[in-house]
Amino acid sequence: KDHSIVRRTLTKGEGWAKPNDGATVEVTLKGTYQNQVFDERTLSFTIGEGFLQNIPEGVEHALTKMTKNEHAQLKLKSKATTGVEKFNIPA
Repeated sequence: KDHSIVRRTLTKGEGWAKPNDGATVEVTLKGTYQNQVFDERTLSFTIGEGFLQNIPEGVEHALTKMTKNEHAQLKLKSKATTGVEKFNIPA
C-alpha cells in the first residue's frame, strides 16, 4: 500500500490459491540493480523463512499475493529489500 513493492504480472497464474506462511514455493528469480544482475537462481523455500535463502522481504511478501505459475516483475524500494545485505546494495 505504500508502493515499496510494485508487481507487474507478465503471465497470469492458475486458480485462486496463494501461498501463506509455511507453504513451500519454487521460484526462479533474477535480481538486478542499476542494470547489473546480482542474483539469478531457481530455488524452493518455505514462506516465512526466505531470509535463510537471502530472499528480500518484499519478494517473499509479493509471492503471497501470487498464484501458481504466475510470472511477475517486481520493483522494490530499499525498505522492501531487507534480506539482500550480502549483495551490497545501498539502502
